[in-house]
Amino acid sequence: MELPVLEEQVDAARRAGAKGCEMLLESTSGVELVLDAGKLVDRTAVSSHKLTITTWLEGGRRGQASGSPAALTALVQKSLEAAGKASESAFGGPVDRLRPVVGGLSVEDRRYKYLDDEGRMDVIQMAARSVTSESKDVRPGRFTYRDRAVERRFANSRGVSLEERSTRYDARGEVLIGELTLSEAIASRSFASIASLPFGTALARRAVALMVDGETLDGEVPVMMPPHVVAHLVAFLGPYFVPERLTGSKPFFLARQDGEPVVDPRLHVLDDGRIPGGLHTRSFDDRGVVPVPLTLLKEGVPDGAYRGPEAARRDGHTPTGHELKGKQVPGNLALRSGTKTVNHTWTDFGDWSLRLDSLDPSKLNLATGVLETPITGLVMHSNEPKGAVRNRMARLDLLQMLNAVREVCSDTDRVGHVDAPALFLDGLVLL
Repeated sequence: MELPVLEEQVDAARRAGAKGCEMLLESTSGVELVLDAGKLVDRTAVSSHKLTITTWLEGGRRGQASGSPAALTALVQKSLEAAGKASESAFGGPVDRLRPVVGGLSVEDRRYKYLDDEGRMDVIQMAARSVTSESKDVRPGRFTYRDRAVERRFANSRGVSLEERSTRYDARGEVLIGELTLSEAIASRSFASIASLPFGTALARRAVALMVDGETLDGEVPVMMPPHVVAHLVAFLGPYFVPERLTGSKPFFLARQDGEPVVDPRLHVLDDGRIPGGLHTRSFDDRGVVPVPLTLLKEGVPDGAYRGPEAARRDGHTPTGHELKGKQVPGNLALRSGTKTVNHTWTDFGDWSLRLDSLDPSKLNLATGVLETPITGLVMHSNEPKGAVRNRMARLDLLQMLNAVREVCSDTDRVGHVDAPALFLDGLVLL
């Protein structure tokens, strides 16, 4: 269904009784491969076409239906029936064209159409082989590869018509050594990038380092969070920068406090959904809104918030362009880096500390900022590893720790959709 046809169907929905209408068509194709113990155990080809129709009736009553484009007429009727049963809303309705769509986003890899399974397999086979070549003590576990080509078309009853083509590649691997299992995931918009990242080697080196016996730590210790750990934490917190969380109507330990910093003023987080080649770069969101740059954290003060069209009308703001599948999804995030390198900071440190290897924030208490979770990391004296802790329970009071930042380093990595530096913090407690 080409864009002019989608526009015609929007007009048809208006004639059927809708006061307003949006249609989003998503076509996806791709391949998934699973490698286990060096052997291909699964190959899945993916192909899907999904049409989502949203209609509004008098009073902002909203209904939605999704399904195959072949069932378009039935979906329109189902959406209208749902709108007829919905409550009135003063803020409902499609959006106007708010700003021009920018070009040159580099989210489509032109090599995609020429890929074959041999090239796809090379990505994870080479990663798995590099594990054993790095160390005979480390065993490769399950390695997966996935690619997607997505075409999105959008039209609404206020004259907004948009389309975008994009690609995405994901690979994931795990390694085992002793009772320890480590995993790593990488993602990119281009095949060349994902094929050139030596994530199997990096995994094996991390595993070997963490198996060294020696000194251990107890109680409260200083901690260094490397860029990949900081990136995972920032990615987890990003979706909670919405009005209801920042104003305190829903509990959030980073809620605004009368313009005062809630964390160290050196912490500054930006969202830019239009960085060329960014993993979360997009021309428009599911509501036809082009993403706007946001400052989520400004010198330690919660600042910007993600808003869909309804929340934006309610608050007197412009929608930010981050609504996907009914949720506010961050674009490309960046935590501003500092000026001192990790190595320089280590030499200045001079005492015992923990270099965190991984952190799972999924059990974080959003109201208090307290996280209790198993962690693994290297015991450090200055910049020299002296031992390791493996799967030890730890307590992290993130509100306290983010107010006890020793250093924001200049070393940064891009992990998924987040650019992050290393952080040296106080306050982690080994239980």
